[in-house]
Amino acid sequence: MKRNILKLIFIVFQFSQLHAQSVDSLVREALQNNPQLRSLEFQIIGAERKAESVGALPAPNFTVEFSQLPISSVNVTNDAISNNISLSQMFMLGGKLGAMSEAERKRVDVIRNKMRTTQTQLRNRVKQTYFQLWLVDRKLETQRGVLEIFKKINLIVEELVSVNHYKQSDVFALQAEKATLETKTFQLESEKKAFLYSLNVLLGRKNVAQEIFVDSLLSQTKKLPNVEELIKALLNNNPSLAEMKAMISMNQAEINATQKEKYPDLMVQGMIMRMPQGMLLTAGSNTTADVIRRNIALLPPSMSGPDWMYSVMFSATLPFLPWSSTRYTAKEDELQSNIQSINYEQINMSQTMSAQIREMFVKYESAIERSKKYKNYILPLSRKTVEALSVSFQSGQIPITTILDAMRMLIMREEEFAMIRVDAEMAATDIEFMIGKEL
Repeated sequence: MKRNILKLIFIVFQFSQLHAQSVDSLVREALQNNPQLRSLEFQIIGAERKAESVGALPAPNFTVEFSQLPISSVNVTNDAISNNISLSQMFMLGGKLGAMSEAERKRVDVIRNKMRTTQTQLRNRVKQTYFQLWLVDRKLETQRGVLEIFKKINLIVEELVSVNHYKQSDVFALQAEKATLETKTFQLESEKKAFLYSLNVLLGRKNVAQEIFVDSLLSQTKKLPNVEELIKALLNNNPSLAEMKAMISMNQAEINATQKEKYPDLMVQGMIMRMPQGMLLTAGSNTTADVIRRNIALLPPSMSGPDWMYSVMFSATLPFLPWSSTRYTAKEDELQSNIQSINYEQINMSQTMSAQIREMFVKYESAIERSKKYKNYILPLSRKTVEALSVSFQSGQIPITTILDAMRMLIMREEEFAMIRVDAEMAATDIEFMIGKEL
């Protein structure tokens, strides 16, 4: 019995890696399947097509007109004074179309950087959730292992109670401790389900309850660059800062397009006119017109055939006039204000993230040092303490409460060690998120 208990204490914290999935494999799966990223991909395609469309000329206008028909007539071609066919086209001068296309291309850059930001955020969330799931798994394995030890101890105590070596109260204390561990195990299992649901959603899986086996060993300790190199990487690579730079470029392109709106638009129209009743004279007195009309009506059709004419018209907008130009100057002021706002927001974000990198760097280094102390000193000594007390307990030298206190302390220190390891991984993940690339 003694040998079995010591063996359980030795293996209770040795974790299984059966069917383990690394965090990197899950990140790749999320980047491939996450629906939000797929949405942004289609937004980019749509924005690229829009950049092409705004650079095209507006559609020409084709018009057919049957002018001045008598109310009693249904012959629109021969009884009308004129049949008109016209074609008009608007030409946007001053490079307006090119400027609008450029502004839309800058918008594509904004969406691309937004996608990078989303990818970085997704990578961060997958890793954070994975490490939280890892922590819950470690706590569960610890609790289950200790429960097995308590079952063995309970058998020993029940045997020794029967020979009056231990009191019945010791059995009750042991059973109460066992029930507490079972309750905490149930709570941890509920937490694990919640993390599984969240992680499967991030991975884009339809089955949000699909089991995920985390890597019990986690990754090897990363050697971080110095703080100044990390801050430099932040300023050069952070996708959120890059998105702001792209937004500034887009607003500048829109300012250029707005300035070109002050150039006139030219409308060119060509018209062909067919006059079925010939050219009508409109000058002179009514009496003269009546005489001509009567004379035309008396002529045979072959002598009073239709006349053909054409006309060309040019018209232009005048957006530079004072009562219209305010629309464009006010738009420029709005865009300039947007640029200033983004500039200050970018400065604030750079300063905030630089401070956060320093904070995460200190947190990571601290967690690594504490992890070493727990691994090399605190945990080995705690386990040896429990082993020694277990021997004394089986020989009846100490009460049950002493071994229970020692087991609680060991559980607490094992969980503290797991939390410290997660703290280090979380800090490294936050640093990766801010510098926009993996360490």
